[in-house]
Amino acid sequence: MRSHLDLLREEYSQLQAKHVDLQRRYDLLAATKRLTSESENDSNKNDDESASNFVQRLVSVVSQLYEKDLYSDITIHVDGRQLRAHKLIIYSRTNYWGDLHDVDNLDLGGLFFYLRLQ
Repeated sequence: MRSHLDLLREEYSQLQAKHVDLQRRYDLLAATKRLTSESENDSNKNDDESASNFVQRLVSVVSQLYEKDLYSDITIHVDGRQLRAHKLIIYSRTNYWGDLHDVDNLDLGGLFFYLRLQ
């Protein structure tokens, strides 16, 4: 019974990781599509295309920062692991921690790593 629960937990963790990756890819594609559609519908194409290109590049660059230390400005401690992260991304997803300007570390002690993949 215990080994069965361990297998289920491992499978759940793997599915959560895949879900997070798929959600990230979907968000990137949806943002790119939305920006492309908006720029095609606007009458002032030069300004809109320039703004759209900037936002598309920004979304692309930010999505490439996932799980990379490049430009990371905060460390999250969880379940004995250290994860490098980006305050901009954390703040855009939640205001739970408030202003992260002076924060270099977040300690999520007492939680399991696989729970944070959501």
